Amino acid sequence: MAQSRTDHLSALHHTTFESTEFAEWSKTRLDRMIVDYMLRRGYRQAAQELAQSRGIEDLVDLQLFEDVARIEDSLCPPGFNGEVGEVEEGSKPSCTLALAWCSENKATLRKIRTPLEFNLRLQEFVELTRVRTPESIKEAITYARRHLLPLVTTTTKPTTSTSDKEAEYDRLAADAMRREVSRAMGLLACGPTSWAYADLYTPSRWTMLRDSFRACALQIHSLPPQPILHIALSAGLSSLKLPQCYLPTSTVDCPICGSGLGVLAKEVPWSHHQNSTLVCSYSGRVMDENDPPLVLSNGRVYAQSSVVELVEAGGGEGKRWVRCPRTGELCKVDDVRKVFIS
Repeated sequence: MAQSRTDHLSALHHTTFESTEFAEWSKTRLDRMIVDYMLRRGYRQAAQELAQSRGIEDLVDLQLFEDVARIEDSLCPPGFNGEVGEVEEGSKPSCTLALAWCSENKATLRKIRTPLEFNLRLQEFVELTRVRTPESIKEAITYARRHLLPLVTTTTKPTTSTSDKEAEYDRLAADAMRREVSRAMGLLACGPTSWAYADLYTPSRWTMLRDSFRACALQIHSLPPQPILHIALSAGLSSLKLPQCYLPTSTVDCPICGSGLGVLAKEVPWSHHQNSTLVCSYSGRVMDENDPPLVLSNGRVYAQSSVVELVEAGGGEGKRWVRCPRTGELCKVDDVRKVFIS
């Protein structure tokens, strides 16, 4: 798989933008983005079929998202919606798979300093106290002694390689966990009907755990939290977005000026251009010193070559008139002036 991805990236250095190989490479890149988007949105079967039809199974993370989805389903089963009283029979959430995953990736999780494993342990303790039977309370006490209380008594010792900022972060995180454990001990005396611990007993905590697990899983595999398609689309829209795109005089040839992508582009920043490039709205050619911009008497600007074409096409007798292709107005050729950009 790693070799296939390396070969895919290396192929870009042996093609030109005008070649058919680059067009095919770009199509493969787009398919990868679409598969990534569908996997993140839960359309795993459709994503797998697309990857197989395009032969890009080694270029996408099918197995990774399959494992992530399996653990997510254990935290928030399909019949569970995270609301109080909505836990159906056969769809009870569980931390077992997520804790096993944390055990397998313990070293990596420690590097990114995530409280995921602690939150999972705390949730298991909450579920034991929720039942309110003598046996479950006894199990909760045993569980707390084994997994939660050590966090209260253990002192964080910074290593020689730990910076002051990192050591301070670890200390604050440890203090926060100790306070959380101390507060959670009150669950042994108060049941789910107690308003004081409603935030710990609420089933919506499972949704929080699922989202936290996904964020950690993506981070340790160096994947962005949002779909790659969103990143590429945002970058492309931002590079084309200009204030002119939202004026009545916008051009139909610009994708941002349209009603489709223009709506999406409203959420991205403007493009930054230190040197502007003027493009003729009639011919689409770049206006420069060899083809300077000319302004008609109605204020419309076109390239010199375009004005010459318009005069030849409809200048009338004596070539004294030029018809504006945008407004249809007739303007005198003698009134045409050269534009100087300051």
